[in-house]
Amino acid sequence: MIIACKKCGESNLIIMFKRRAEIMGIDVGGSKILLQTFDKKMRVVDELKIETQTKKGEIAFTDQLISLIELYMTRRIKMIGVAVPGIVNRDKGTLVKAPHLPTKKGFPLKKLLENHFKKPVYVDNDINAFLWAEKDRSRLKKYKNIVAVMVGTGVGGAILNEGQLIYGASGYAGEVGHMVIRQDGRLKTLEQNTSGAYQDANDPKVKKHVLEQLGVGLANLNLIFNPEAIVLGGSIYRHYLAKDKKKLEKMIATKSLDKKAPKILDAGRDTSVALGVAMMAAGRH
Repeated sequence: MIIACKKCGESNLIIMFKRRAEIMGIDVGGSKILLQTFDKKMRVVDELKIETQTKKGEIAFTDQLISLIELYMTRRIKMIGVAVPGIVNRDKGTLVKAPHLPTKKGFPLKKLLENHFKKPVYVDNDINAFLWAEKDRSRLKKYKNIVAVMVGTGVGGAILNEGQLIYGASGYAGEVGHMVIRQDGRLKTLEQNTSGAYQDANDPKVKKHVLEQLGVGLANLNLIFNPEAIVLGGSIYRHYLAKDKKKLEKMIATKSLDKKAPKILDAGRDTSVALGVAMMAAGRH
């Protein structure tokens, strides 16, 4: 079955459906949307990445998301998982606070999609979904206590404790970007000191600042959660800081109570978020 999409932002898009897809996972970011479908063994069947229509407002954004899902929706799809940046009320499936999306506070994403598609929908934070998928990769299977930190346009995080994600009382545990750090005599958040505001991090002075601030943040997280591993990713980290893992480990070890640092690992596949939220939707969490 072949369908052309005119609403999802790709006027000449042609999609070929494959009948074995049963689960849909969607990574909704402020700049890109990645949709993947999976079979019952969580193997990718189809995928598509497009630019997110954030500048045209809430209605244009939700119309785009619905149109994109419609392209891949078949009778065999049993459930939909959607991961978004920001704070999510998982029980209600509402976006409590999603500053990188053009939606109002408390936006009822789960209700909107369930009413339209008549399928169960699961909504969660994107870094939680990322960590849930990453923990099943071979190099992370031996760890039950992991902290994930993504440094890009913003700073997001997730925490795995004894094999389970920590959500906290209001659902925003792991929002490490809002951790307060003193810098130049002023209180600033980790996100303000390390994220997209420092796109010129190839400048040696800026890079040094970002690295130091990230090291402070990771040292604090290590003292609070005592993880076995820290997984780092995001555009700023990948482009400018990934080669400095040893420096970060040293900074963490210096402040650690046992003078040791957890293993620092680079984030893996860009598709982990879509896979993770699909696994969550399927009840595998």
